Amino acid sequence: MNDKITKTFQIRPLLRLVKTSDKLHEAVAIAAKEKPFPTAADFAKAVQQVAPTAKRAAKSEQSQTQLCNSVTVSSLSHPRYGESGVIEADAPNNYQQIVAFSDGERLLINNADLTGLNDAIVSESSERTYPKEYTEAITQIKEQHKLELERLSQELRIGLQAEVSARAEEQVIEQIQSLQNLYKQQREQNIQLQERLDEMEGLKKLEIENQQLQQRIQELEHAVQQHPVQR
Repeated sequence: MNDKITKTFQIRPLLRLVKTSDKLHEAVAIAAKEKPFPTAADFAKAVQQVAPTAKRAAKSEQSQTQLCNSVTVSSLSHPRYGESGVIEADAPNNYQQIVAFSDGERLLINNADLTGLNDAIVSESSERTYPKEYTEAITQIKEQHKLELERLSQELRIGLQAEVSARAEEQVIEQIQSLQNLYKQQREQNIQLQERLDEMEGLKKLEIENQQLQQRIQELEHAVQQHPVQR
């Protein structure tokens, strides 16, 4: 059968017959006779013919109806997507079911990933019920958790306020430093402007003195022209 088997899960249903070699060979022969390349479902069908399994005895007709409920895996992400199975055991919780497939594998699958569940199997409420002492302990734990969250929130707020204050202080220091640098630059510019003004004032005075000297020269020349003898 090695040339006809490509994946391990194909022969998984045959594991139940490992200890009975005659039944194992018989099941393989039946599967190979029906199809040249048997699938896992074919092997499971052949195993069921060779060694049929009896279903669990139910406690009552109602529980038997519930436990033999046929379901289909509807989740695309589940490796068993599209395959059908049977619920042959009580649900371990309100959210999952133990599903037995035709190849003999039993998986714990979420209710949300199954279709075809009876209303009696799916719990209408997502809340679990606990004894009184458990309820009190859970309430106390929830209260402690709430107080711890409040404490952590308070510490977080204090930390954020401290961080904001530190950033604001850094910004103020940077602004003060920038203003000091600007004041220094303006002061240097004012000194240069004052020196320039003083220089211009000196030039203005020299120009006035020059004009006065030129006027005096003109007066002297005029006086010489009028009194040549005194020359």
